[in-house]
Amino acid sequence: QYLISYGLIARQLEMPADDAGAHHASLELGLISYDEDGRKLNGVDTHIDDPIPAANYARLLSDGYHVVQSVAVPVTASSIRFAVRDIHGNRVGSLEVQLPLTKAADDGGID
Repeated sequence: QYLISYGLIARQLEMPADDAGAHHASLELGLISYDEDGRKLNGVDTHIDDPIPAANYARLLSDGYHVVQSVAVPVTASSIRFAVRDIHGNRVGSLEVQLPLTKAADDGGID
């Protein structure tokens, strides 16, 4: 079980405003785990429609857009590939991480 914390640069997302001034983020998060031969083991696809009140929009632009996702990954997985799609802006970013993750010695975090 992994807890994935996404940190997105909010000013790179298209979040159109409605008549009341709320901005609307529309994102798709994809995650796929692979075995050592590159075969897909499992995946998760999550869709987020998030209205951002006008009062929170400036803080979001400076602090970033954050999403946390919990996912079960088979113990035989050797990598996880993450992808984020901004639906309004039709922009995609991805990252692949090798498994297993290990504790970092200097700060207690994950490498």
